[in-house]
This record gives sequence, structure tokens and C-alpha cells, in this order.
Amino acid sequence: ALVAVYSEHADPVARVTILPAGQALGVTEQLPVDERHLYPESYLLDSLAIRMGGRAAERLVLGEVSSGAANDLASATQLAIRMVREFGMSTRLGPVGFGGGGPMYLGTQEVRSRDYAEATQALIDEEVSRLLKEADERAASILEEHRDVLSKVTNLLIEQETIDGGDVYELARRPRPEGVEATVAPERAAASASRGPNPQGAGGS
Repeated sequence: ALVAVYSEHADPVARVTILPAGQALGVTEQLPVDERHLYPESYLLDSLAIRMGGRAAERLVLGEVSSGAANDLASATQLAIRMVREFGMSTRLGPVGFGGGGPMYLGTQEVRSRDYAEATQALIDEEVSRLLKEADERAASILEEHRDVLSKVTNLLIEQETIDGGDVYELARRPRPEGVEATVAPERAAASASRGPNPQGAGGS
């Protein structure tokens, strides 16, 4: 959540919960201000960093990562692949756009065809890895810089389990976007958050 709050091009944070949802140990909901049909590179780069936020928070607070961020990591990887392979957002690969490839069947097994060489695939893999590493580093840098806010949000989540985005913006001392509500009064949020950091709430940032 905090990576989104401090990212200029991110959609507003609407709600944060540490209640499990499927395989995820917590969820950060973001609501677009406007219906999007085009996604600028700046928006997608912010989206990558946001997806890496939970993993970066685990590493910062707990000293190691866990399987809890697997869904976010898979989502970030798929987005990075599309940025490089389909959207032409790689200076090394250049302004090219490859589709995902059509299905082919070898016996009963489905495989995916592709219309580019092995060397191109290797370059795509390198660029995807670069984007993910840069997103991870950016998320970690944001959380390290605002670790005090991370602790406050963590403690409030431990008490409330679910908070609205407005509470996060209040604790981060950032302007609350239009339409984002707060369920916890500012003074109560500050009081709850003032209790020391708790590593158990590292996820969902």
C-alpha cells in the first residue's frame, strides 16, 4: 500500500486488509480515478513497484522473503513480459511487439509457438529480469525511506485488520485523493500507530 501512496502515477489506495484472500495473505485494493484505455509506461512502472511492495516489506522487516508474495510476483512477471514483448517498452529490444504465440499440439500436449528467434527470447528474459529487479529496488527504497510510516500502518492493521485508503494517506501525511475514504479518525489512527513496530504485519505494503 505504501509504495502506491508514494508513487506519482499509481491508482489511489482504496482499502488494505491483512485478512487472507485465496493464496494471498492480505490485499491492497486500488480504484482507478478514471476508466483507463491506455496505460503509459510511467503507470506500468509504478504498477511493477507496487506489486513488489509486499516482498520488499518482508525482506526489510523480517530479513527474508516468504511464499506469501507469490501471487504478486507472478503478476509482476506477467506485466513485465507484456511491457517488453508486446508494448515495445524496452530500449534494448526496440520498438517491436510480439504476441503471446498461438497454441500448437504435440500429441495431447499443448505448446506455445513464437514468431521470433531464441536469441530474441533470451533478450526478452534479460529485460524482464531487469524491470523486475529495478521495481524491487524501487519498492525497497520507498519502504526504507518511510519505515516509520510502514510501522504505523502495520500496527493499525494489526488492530483493525482492514482499513480504508484514507487512513494510509493520513499516516503517510499525503493528500487524500478524491473519493478515498477513511474509517479511522485521524487521532485514533495516530494513537494506534504509535505503538512500536511489529514484524508480523510486514505484508501488504
